[in-house]
Amino acid sequence: MGDDYTATVVMRIGTVVVKLWGMDLKKPDIMAVLAKLQIDRIKKVAEGKNPDA
Repeated sequence: MGDDYTATVVMRIGTVVVKLWGMDLKKPDIMAVLAKLQIDRIKKVAEGKNPDA
């Protein structure tokens, strides 16, 4: 149990609520990187662009 590295982040971006959950996160900044990726995807959708393009 001491080797488990998990994190949960819930954030609101405009009218969108995002929940990120991760495991095996040995570096705390990885969740920040994942959160930024989600923010960038939501911004693209808000602009009418395909976030997967």
